[in-house]
Amino acid sequence: MVSFTAPEDVELELEPMLGVDARARDRWWRHARVVGALVVLAALSGIGASMATREEWLSVSELSRRRRHRGGGGFGGGLDQAPPQGPTPTGDGRGNVALMIGGAVRAFVLPMVHQGLKTYLVDEIEKRGAKVHTFMEISLDDASSWHPHAFPRILASELQPAIDLLEPVSVHTHVPSHGASVSGGHVFGRRCDRHITPYALEDATTAVFNQNGKLFCATQKSGIQFEWYIKTRPDFTWYAPIPQDMGGLIASAVPAPDKAILFDSSWPWFYNDAFYAVHKSLASDLWSKGVGVLTDLPCKYTDHFKGGRQLPKRVHNHVPGIDMLGPEALLQKTSEWLGATPQGWRLDFHGCIPNPAAQGIRCAKAANRHTVAPAAQAGQRLIKEANAYAQRAAKGETGTIREFGPTC
Repeated sequence: MVSFTAPEDVELELEPMLGVDARARDRWWRHARVVGALVVLAALSGIGASMATREEWLSVSELSRRRRHRGGGGFGGGLDQAPPQGPTPTGDGRGNVALMIGGAVRAFVLPMVHQGLKTYLVDEIEKRGAKVHTFMEISLDDASSWHPHAFPRILASELQPAIDLLEPVSVHTHVPSHGASVSGGHVFGRRCDRHITPYALEDATTAVFNQNGKLFCATQKSGIQFEWYIKTRPDFTWYAPIPQDMGGLIASAVPAPDKAILFDSSWPWFYNDAFYAVHKSLASDLWSKGVGVLTDLPCKYTDHFKGGRQLPKRVHNHVPGIDMLGPEALLQKTSEWLGATPQGWRLDFHGCIPNPAAQGIRCAKAANRHTVAPAAQAGQRLIKEANAYAQRAAKGETGTIREFGPTC
């Protein structure tokens, strides 16, 4: 797991042995007490191990319950800590992994971004014996819901090296458009008699789920049998390797728990749609219907939704629309409804705007809101590459990207 501070060494102090001149009876009783203490300690360790094994994989509802009742909160209050780790085999993988890249290209054209994805994610998983197959459903136009056109236009000549590096099975482009979904007062056709929580970024939610549907369709038409599916955004910047145990679990041939989903627990609220991994036992239910899966989502999973319950008031009161359901909240809710088994890892990758000249870039920051050294170095390089690219994009032509692979 990515970590910026090494664990402190713990030294155990042992009691001195009895003097040779102690009476035999005292020596016998002391030895008996030591043996007894060791037996009790072993029993307690066994109980602890049993409890840890039982709690390795938490259901979404249990995870939510624990977060609601946990003290503190927010970015620095422990709410984003990963739940207890599950089985983490580290090698001898034999399966296939689908890497599904979907969304606006943005910073994916920068060498640091696509090279980091290849080096720190793809290569790290393949070192453990699995084979990663890439599928891309991308938009050359930046149609962000929050700050559209924040990133310079995409030059095909600079995007092509990224495609060549990853050697995808399929590449398809789409043109984003607002107003794609028509709610008629009931988002995604849902009609509930009770209170309906408003949806934030309805167009973005529709786009995300439909992109996922197309990507999953392409993986199925490829004829390859996949054990794991990784969903990521093109602008998600890797500056360090995927956690070893997380990569080992994805690559391993050892069966994972039913409907497992691996997510970024350092994200302050909901599941981070920038990166998560889904086991094959959950993938079809979650993605095959695209946005249509939300039509089947029962009202109880969205009624009276309070996104701020996972955040302290100082954060909640300054985040507009936090009590509305957006793409990430709906990913969490839909996974919960489908009976997913979640496990979190701290990736410490967050969306941020390092400076006005590099808006829309996803850079790395620690969950406690303090930029740490590796992230600061990565951010500086990212800004430098973005500024240089912006100058070239202002002069060049966008061009076209050749599409290929299964069509859905």
